[in-house]
Amino acid sequence: MSNRLEDHQMRVYVANLGKYNEGVLQGAWITLPMRDGELADVLKNKVGLTGRYEEYAIHDYEGGEGLLSYMPAPGEYTPLDDLNLMCKVFESRELDDPDVYEKVKNYIDGIGGVQYPIEIMNLAMESDDIDYHAYDTGYGPDNPKFFKSNEEKFGYSIIEAHSVMRDDRSVMVVDPMEDEDLAAVAAIENSNYSSFFDKARFGEEYKLETDATLTDDGYLFSGSIDTDRWSRDELKEEVEWMDRPRDSETCNPADPLNLAAGSAPSITR
Repeated sequence: MSNRLEDHQMRVYVANLGKYNEGVLQGAWITLPMRDGELADVLKNKVGLTGRYEEYAIHDYEGGEGLLSYMPAPGEYTPLDDLNLMCKVFESRELDDPDVYEKVKNYIDGIGGVQYPIEIMNLAMESDDIDYHAYDTGYGPDNPKFFKSNEEKFGYSIIEAHSVMRDDRSVMVVDPMEDEDLAAVAAIENSNYSSFFDKARFGEEYKLETDATLTDDGYLFSGSIDTDRWSRDELKEEVEWMDRPRDSETCNPADPLNLAAGSAPSITR
């Protein structure tokens, strides 16, 4: 397969399990998401799920840098409806939160405990509450030796997050009433002794204090997301607008959902 997939898409090879067990290979590559009616037609007409043949199995899959780059690989018997719904949820959410993939990926990498499509869909729906930040490493990425650990990148980033430019120099500003420890760090950073300050040690201690999770690309402040909050029926309601019939004569191929006429429905929960 050669066509490039969008981040919210995946391609799966679905085999007719009954015929496979009889020694007959029948199946089809299916690119998700697709409208529910279209998916049912493909399963019936191409995979041959009709009559006594009712079961299927996923025998292969592929994806780009989106969903399949970090979610657990689909198993043989992963419900196709769940995969299709998950792709729709991410396609819908990326309109409101372009960083949804990065947030969900780093939550899974950092917090873990997520393996089923329904849980991943819940993370996508709650992505606004995932407190993830990319490191603010200044010129670090151009000089890998500059930062020797994620703790050092974290310490540097926290300092930068509380800094402003004054008189052509960066000054760390912290209200002692809000964070006494950070105010003490600011006093050192703004003094003539800033070059002696151990940012890695600070990052390590601040990580423990804030219960932050560090990845190679950023940091995540802990805050457990309820991965059972949204049921399948509720998720289907949120993306049902994507299954509305389209007028083939007026549909713009570059904007098949006619999003230019208005934004996608917002989360109503």
